[in-house]
Amino acid sequence: MKSNPNKHLKAVLSQLGLLDEQTEVSNALVTKAAQWACGKSDFSFEDNQIVALRPVLETLKGKTSNHWFQPNELSLTLDFFPKSAPPDANSIKKRISEIEKVAASAGDNLLTALHVHTASLAVSKDIDDLPLFDFIKTTAAIAHCLENGNGQLHLAGGSISGIQSYLYDIVSKRAGKLLKGRSFYLQLLSDSLAERFLEWFELSDAHIVYSSGGGFYILMPAHDDVKNRFEDFKSEVIKKIYKWHGINLSCEFAISGAFTEKTDVPKIWDDLLQNLNTAKNQRLSHNSALLKDLIFPIEQGGSTLRDEITNEEISDPSEIDFIGSGVDRIAVTKFTKKQVEVLGKNLKSAKFWTIKQPGETVAGDWFTDPLGYQHRLFSQRPNGMSFKVLNAIEAQAPFVFYGGNETPRFNEENIKFSDSIETEVGDPITFDAIAHADEGKTLNRLGILRMDVDNLGKIFSDDIGSRPSFARYAAVSRSLDWFFKGYLNTIHAEICPSSGERFSERTIIIYSGGDDLFIVGRWLEVLEMARSIQTNFEKWSGGNLTISGGLAILPDKFPVMQGAKLAGEKEKTAKRYLLCEQKLKNAVCFFDNAIHWEKEMKVVEELKKTLERWLKVGLDNSILKKIDQHAVSRKEQEKHGGSPRWIWNMVYDFGRVAQKRGIESIAHEIRDVAKKATFEDFQFNEKKRAVPFLYLLQTAARWVELETRTIKKDKNT
Repeated sequence: MKSNPNKHLKAVLSQLGLLDEQTEVSNALVTKAAQWACGKSDFSFEDNQIVALRPVLETLKGKTSNHWFQPNELSLTLDFFPKSAPPDANSIKKRISEIEKVAASAGDNLLTALHVHTASLAVSKDIDDLPLFDFIKTTAAIAHCLENGNGQLHLAGGSISGIQSYLYDIVSKRAGKLLKGRSFYLQLLSDSLAERFLEWFELSDAHIVYSSGGGFYILMPAHDDVKNRFEDFKSEVIKKIYKWHGINLSCEFAISGAFTEKTDVPKIWDDLLQNLNTAKNQRLSHNSALLKDLIFPIEQGGSTLRDEITNEEISDPSEIDFIGSGVDRIAVTKFTKKQVEVLGKNLKSAKFWTIKQPGETVAGDWFTDPLGYQHRLFSQRPNGMSFKVLNAIEAQAPFVFYGGNETPRFNEENIKFSDSIETEVGDPITFDAIAHADEGKTLNRLGILRMDVDNLGKIFSDDIGSRPSFARYAAVSRSLDWFFKGYLNTIHAEICPSSGERFSERTIIIYSGGDDLFIVGRWLEVLEMARSIQTNFEKWSGGNLTISGGLAILPDKFPVMQGAKLAGEKEKTAKRYLLCEQKLKNAVCFFDNAIHWEKEMKVVEELKKTLERWLKVGLDNSILKKIDQHAVSRKEQEKHGGSPRWIWNMVYDFGRVAQKRGIESIAHEIRDVAKKATFEDFQFNEKKRAVPFLYLLQTAARWVELETRTIKKDKNT
């Protein structure tokens, strides 16, 4: 059974002067826990002053912050972003007064209430980039560990392996029906693993340092029996996961050695990560059933029935089920059907998430996970049972951020693109139907995007800051979660500048966990949403962190499994972005070119406007093809050597174009662009930019061409 953190939370609040209540926890123990939590051995509650908060992401890598949070309640709006001016003293006093009221009245939801009300203030002047919430939560957890152990701590970790292949290896054209349910299942499973761990060791949510992206890290007390109990936990859970998922999904667990407040925190973190990698490589030693399956055939092959969505064999006839009817009827496992119908379909209107313990009696549409926890999603607030609020913030109930439960729907206009006679208005739209969003106006193309934060592993191991601490790790993790699982939904609701439609009407956030993103939709909206994500993340991190990604632009019927792999390859290309032999990253790869968000994307966007203006004046689309041909010729010459004929060909072509009648107003622009692309590419030649001007022009030309081509001119991109 989980412990209740209120006793130790109240002890910390009392020491901070935010709660007028005597507690059983000694002041000396709370002070020691606070010093340990914030990494400051001389921290004292006496004369401590709560102050304005600087963003922790901006002070990573030893940087100085020039922004401040305003002392507001936690929200998923632009107003919660850090500002360039500090808040006034009165607004801080007002927020502190609200916290005092909450501390006295919150009851069992104290931890959630503190999250809402204390996340925008700093614990003290000396550590004004450490959020008050993470300080209180981590101090309470360490105080609990000190009371219930031998004075030392362990850091435990767990992770799910196989997430990417589990998400992407979907073979059916009905992949869209499963992916959202499958994606939410991964969050559900990750949360259940952390929940089971907390129950096993009688810990609370306050002990969680990080829980996202298929993994968790939890502080726990050290005592004589902890390692034996840990082995028992690991053995039980690994067997349960394997029973359900075989080799498709697996989980690993590890624990650090016992440590004290004097142990270097990054070293603890690195040691745990190494232990997790070792556990992953020694998976056989904890699972005899896996060893047997690796020695003997895992699949039966031949005529064995397969799940028509996941392509997994269904070796047990009792696990066969069906989705659809008539010509749309397909065979699936019961588990796949539950993911589609209980999770995927209900997710679109879900606002509340209820979880019941293994073995509890339930009635209705519940989903049972491998650990036995039973889940149900509700559109209305459930009566008579506890719940979590989904993608909204409340101080009275626990809330969970999940990236993208809003998905596009079939309507009266686009339902004609459905390939199923069973489709109804309001059903989740299929990927190929999304690609037809502007039927007859632009070419039908699907965009598949994969993105993640650059160098995040290095940040956690080397660049966490000058005063590493568990509270700081918790704050960094929570800040990333706020953006990628919370604010991402706000971006998803934005209007796409080019189409005038909301991103949520033409894109689907398949997965958003930790710092990883997987988004599918109409290519133009996916591209512009990627740009919005990058711009907003730059603001959220104060320009201190960057994000790179790959966008595959594909025909509407292209298999999502292969498209995800292509997007992954493009993401790797973006991650290899070099300037002066330095890996800058902060790039996006699309139309076969890796473009730096800051140094080159603005150039591409301006060139796109220039080319669009040329077409309006009277140039035909052949200029776009010529640009592409010259860029391809240059790449061939760079690859194989030889004479750079592309230079003379481009000068000749653009010279002739500039002499055409009726385009006198842009003739000088045409010549200038040709010069920059051939002889006068000074930014590239002086190594201020990694990509030649011609390739930026090629990217802009392909972008304009794809926007202006119609379906009659179909061509693979």
